[in-house]
Amino acid sequence: MNMIANVTALSRGATPADERMPAGRKTGAAADLRRVREIVDVLRTRNVRKGWTVDEVAASAALAWFEGRVTGRVRDDEMTSEGMKALWFLHRHGQSLDWVFAGDPGGMICNSAARSDQAARASDDPIFAAIGKHLIATMEMMRTEFISALRNEEKASADADAAADAFGLASCALVEVCPTTLRGVLALLNHVDSFNHGEFALNGDSFSNHERWPALFDDDVLDAKGHRLGHPEGLPFGFWLLRNVRDALSRLSGADEGHQPI
Repeated sequence: MNMIANVTALSRGATPADERMPAGRKTGAAADLRRVREIVDVLRTRNVRKGWTVDEVAASAALAWFEGRVTGRVRDDEMTSEGMKALWFLHRHGQSLDWVFAGDPGGMICNSAARSDQAARASDDPIFAAIGKHLIATMEMMRTEFISALRNEEKASADADAAADAFGLASCALVEVCPTTLRGVLALLNHVDSFNHGEFALNGDSFSNHERWPALFDDDVLDAKGHRLGHPEGLPFGFWLLRNVRDALSRLSGADEGHQPI
């Protein structure tokens, strides 16, 4: 049985069995080689990210194997260590076997879509909801504070106090709700940075800043379940935020199951 056909079938495992290859899409050893050459050229010459370098030794070896399939030096009915290394090069550099062996860009399209803003909106990561609630609570706190300062009335003062309490609880959620995606971690850090730099503003006199975070070591500040966030005493919001981010990154990387008790 043709080993390359097997690789192609495995790489297209999510495709319905009766789906036909679109007309004009070229397959075969020569077409595979052209696509791998294009991949290697892009990896060598484009700005993938800061500090990016392609594994040149592995790239040259992979190209040699694909070239061997065209010249007949490599047989498709047997997979050698040279061939396995070529496939490993593609995998290690994030490339799609669907594209290489079948000319099918579907995997690349879906992988990029999975990292898009649209995918983030559909994410089950609970931190996005917590961020949204915190933004609403922030603006409501500033609105009620502004009205209370203008009217100096009992009801306006009570409304401002209630909004401040809601802001405290929403802030607690930012350090309690652990992001479950890397996008969620980045969104949390971006939100806090925006808050610290005054990007949330009611007017020129009322805006967010780093001094407006509640002191979460205060016994009067409770989480959404009514529990105190007062241990250990004397540690401010930034400490709890950092621990939450650390927990998220630890879980996402598989390093451990979260922070260790202090």
